Amino acid sequence: MAIQEIIINTIWQYQLKHMDYLLCNRKLLSKGNSNERVGVNISLIINTACYIEGKLEYEIKELLAHRNTVLNSLDIKDFYKRRTHAMFINKLKEDLDNRIERITGVDGFDSIIELLSYMRTPSKLRSFKNWEGITVLFQLRNVLAHGRQVTAQRTSAWWTNGCWEDDFCGGYKKAEDYLLKKKLITSKFIDRKNIDHIFTNKISDHFVAITKQFIRHLNRIISQEKKKFTINNIKGI
Repeated sequence: MAIQEIIINTIWQYQLKHMDYLLCNRKLLSKGNSNERVGVNISLIINTACYIEGKLEYEIKELLAHRNTVLNSLDIKDFYKRRTHAMFINKLKEDLDNRIERITGVDGFDSIIELLSYMRTPSKLRSFKNWEGITVLFQLRNVLAHGRQVTAQRTSAWWTNGCWEDDFCGGYKKAEDYLLKKKLITSKFIDRKNIDHIFTNKISDHFVAITKQFIRHLNRIISQEKKKFTINNIKGI
């Protein structure tokens, strides 16, 4: 006989509090603390993405736990059917844990929600009104979290007919393109020769705002899924 104890602790709630802490303490910085302000805004961007990932993992696992609770309330008298159900839920949980560990960012979570959904056409995370902003947030988070330097190249030569050709790519470029499109910035890194224009209060506040909107979108999806999957709805399965 073996006894196993599983201890789980989420951290997204601390990241949510830390977001508020950073916003509050940023107000205390004087105008001369430009480097400190950039650092706080970078921390906000990284933190918001981590908060989304943690909340997604939590809600997905809560949805599976809800499914398990509802199914356990069925009156299954046959021992082997009960055991089969328990084995199925355990294997599904193991599979979800493995899938979630391989996911970076938000891509991939829609397929998991679809797997667990009881609805014919489940709502999708990517139906969020500013899905582009969420994907850009994670692309920017990835380069920031690894401390990647910002590099661009401008060339003028005979093969460019005397015109300047710019070479700037990666997460920073994708963020800059998005922010230009949203009219949140008006200049480019390659002209400014400084990347701090994408780490202003306005930019980090934008990402904080869409993060909170996205979490509300996620909560609505999970709530709908739980309401549809009840003991009365599945008695016939």
